[in-house]
Amino acid sequence: MPQTNIAWALYVVSSASQEDTLQNQQAWAEETALKEGWQIGRAFDAINSGKNGPRKVVKALVAALEDTDAEHRPEILMLIRLDRLGRGLPMAVASTLAQIHELGVKIFTRSNSWIKLDTPTEQLSAFMLCFVGSQENITRIDKLDNAYSARRRKGQIAQNMAPYGLVFSDDKKSYKPKESKEGDVSEADVIRLMFRLRLEGYGYHRIANALNEMAPEQTFVSAAPRKTRWYGPRVSALLKKKNTLSIS
Repeated sequence: MPQTNIAWALYVVSSASQEDTLQNQQAWAEETALKEGWQIGRAFDAINSGKNGPRKVVKALVAALEDTDAEHRPEILMLIRLDRLGRGLPMAVASTLAQIHELGVKIFTRSNSWIKLDTPTEQLSAFMLCFVGSQENITRIDKLDNAYSARRRKGQIAQNMAPYGLVFSDDKKSYKPKESKEGDVSEADVIRLMFRLRLEGYGYHRIANALNEMAPEQTFVSAAPRKTRWYGPRVSALLKKKNTLSIS
C-alpha cells in the first residue's frame, strides 16, 4: 500500500514564456496539501512541450514511481490539469494516466478534483477529460498566436516577458537595460552568482533555491514587475542563453 497522505506534485509548462505560472501551480499544490492534511514528499518541475505525447518530466515521474517500492510510493499525485501529463494525442495521455493508476497512485487535479479509473464509466470520463483538454489547448494556442501576430503587425515584441536584466521600451518595440538602485542586488549580480555556483558544482535546483532568496523581480510586457519563482529548469535555460553573458 502507498504511504497514506503523502503526495507528489507535478509543476510543468510548455515553454519558457509560461514559466512564471510554475509558481502558481506550486502555490495551489502547497495550499491544497495543507488544507487536506497531505504532505508533499517530492515535486517534479520542468519546461516540457509534450506536444507529441507524454512530457519528458512525466516519463521521469512514472519511472520514479516504478522504481519506488509499493509501500513507499505516494498515495496521491497532484497536478492542476490532466493536460500537464502531455498535450499530444488524448490516447497517449490516457495511457500515462492508466500507468499511474495501475501503480496504486490516486490523481488529484485543481480542475476536476479526483480522477477515478475504477469502473468503465470512470475510465470513459477520464478519457473525455483528456480529449477536451487537448481541444482546449488548441484553442489556447490559436488565441496566443493571434495575440502575438497582432503585436508583430504593430512592430512590437511578441513575448510577454523581457529577457532577464532588461525591460521593455515605452513603445514595446525593443528592450533597454534595467536600472538598479545603488546598493540593491542587480540582475548582473544574480547572473554572476549563477555561473559561480554552477562552476563550484551546485545543481540547478540548489542554485534556484539560492536565487529565490535574493533575486530581484522580473519585468513583463505590462511593465509591472513581478516576483518570479526560480526553478531548476529556468536556471539551466538561462545559463545556456548567449545574451546572459552580456548582462553579467
